[in-house]
Parts: sequence; C-alpha cells; structure tokens
Amino acid sequence: MKKIYIIIIITFIYLLPLKAQFRPIDTLTGKVVHYTGIYAGGSSIMEQKLFGFTLIGEYEYREIKSSMGFGFNIHMIFSDLTEYGFGIPLYWHGLTSMNLRLNITPGVTITKRVVYSRFKPGTQPEEETKNTANFFLQAGLGWETFIYRDADPVLVLTPTLSCDIISESEVYVGFGASLCWIIY
Repeated sequence: MKKIYIIIIITFIYLLPLKAQFRPIDTLTGKVVHYTGIYAGGSSIMEQKLFGFTLIGEYEYREIKSSMGFGFNIHMIFSDLTEYGFGIPLYWHGLTSMNLRLNITPGVTITKRVVYSRFKPGTQPEEETKNTANFFLQAGLGWETFIYRDADPVLVLTPTLSCDIISESEVYVGFGASLCWIIY
C-alpha cells in the first residue's frame, strides 16, 4: 500500500508541472487572490513507525502585492490511528525565491485510538476507543508551480515537505502535493 501512495505522489510532483510556466502571480490586476484546494500525501509518526495517508482541505486569502497570506484547513490522517484536525495557517510566499512557500499552522487535532486488551488467556480481546484532543503545530515548505490558462494562473501545484509536532510529543513527517484553484 505504501508503494501505491509513493507512486501517486511522484506522479503529482514530477509529471504534472512539466508544462507549467514559472511566472509571478504579481502580474494579475485584481487586489486579492483566494486559493482553495486539496492536499494529499503520506505521513509517518517518527517514534511509532506508523505510516498513514493525509488528506487536507485548504483555503487561503492573500492580497496580490503581499507575500503573506492566511486561511484555514481541515485535515484527516488515516493509519492505525485516525486524526481529525482544524488549523489556521499563515503562508509566506516568495521565500528566497519566487516559487518557494513556507507555512506555519497552529491548530487542534482529535486523535482516535483503538486499544485492544485481554483480561484472561483464551478470551476474546476487547476494544476500547480513546479520543484525545491535542494542540499541534505544523511547519511546511513547498515549491509553487503555477499552471496558466491564457495569461492568468488558474491552478497552483505545490509539492510540500512538512513536520507536525503534536502536544503528546509525537512528531509527524509528511510529504505530498497540494493542488489549489485560484479565484480572483
């Protein structure tokens, strides 16, 4: 299953941006830009050696002449444990290069863990579900590739490497791609 995720991620990162053009978004004539899209990728919990699939719905508001933007996202991580979360990211576009993007996202996540226990040998294991709410902080670094129709950018493909720190002292490392539609 891990190989399928890796093949999908590599396809997003290397094949789709081949015909994309690297031009700044500052050429637009409007005042604000709204990015709305999805992120898909893999996550790995470093200490527990778990691998999971991450899916994030994201929105960003940014003024065209500004390199800063803010928004919100809703994320889900599926593995041996399931996590749902909400964050308020702050984006910094154009970090040292025209296409480099940094995001810092504080938020709250709810982790659902299923714990199995046996009271006596030979008995069926019992399931116990434990839900915990935790604070998290995500830092991500991505490379924005703008895809144009006519003279205006309409899509942004951003391969991203991220690191999530959960308040329970868990560290997630994620790698995936974000595909956002640009609305002026």
